[in-house]
Amino acid sequence: MCVNIDTTWFGKLGVTPPATLADLADPTYSGLFVTPGASTSSPGMAFFPATIAEYGDEWPSYWEDLLANDTKVVDGWEDAYYGDFTGGGGKGVRPIVVSYDSSPAFTVADGKSSTAALLDTCFRQSEYAGVLEGAANPAGAQAVIDWLLSDEVQCRVADRDVRLPRERRRRGAGRLGDVRRAADRAAVGPAGRHRRQP
Repeated sequence: MCVNIDTTWFGKLGVTPPATLADLADPTYSGLFVTPGASTSSPGMAFFPATIAEYGDEWPSYWEDLLANDTKVVDGWEDAYYGDFTGGGGKGVRPIVVSYDSSPAFTVADGKSSTAALLDTCFRQSEYAGVLEGAANPAGAQAVIDWLLSDEVQCRVADRDVRLPRERRRRGAGRLGDVRRAADRAAVGPAGRHRRQP
């Protein structure tokens, strides 16, 4: 996860884009940042502890500054990216969003991305699946988990989702360079929509 910006928006307005987490609380960027909430979104949950890691015991003050700077907190990543972000489909009004570091690979047109991930703001997000205690169909749920962990799925993770698979051995012998360049080979389209392709 990284803070992403709409480079086209900043270029057209001649505004210097933010580069750090601290910049997001600067009045220059008032009303320009949207993030998914930590309690309703895994990207939001990844962003929240990143701010704690950056600011330590001062994280509540940082969040007060963010919210005072008219940061918008929404329920989910799709709400933030497709609803509010100017680079997520053209309907939004906020050119700064928490999104995947791979999102710029899906905004490429004519060989150039219209968005960028701010690499000094990146933080790890782990996604996982499991069988919940008391599940109505634990055998079916376990079958889904087993399928997700299969070579069939794990060998396609990098190409389909621009992420590394769970286990190094499933990345394919001699293919690590290819995996790291998966974003260059990925079909161009908005990141979230690309992730839902079969």
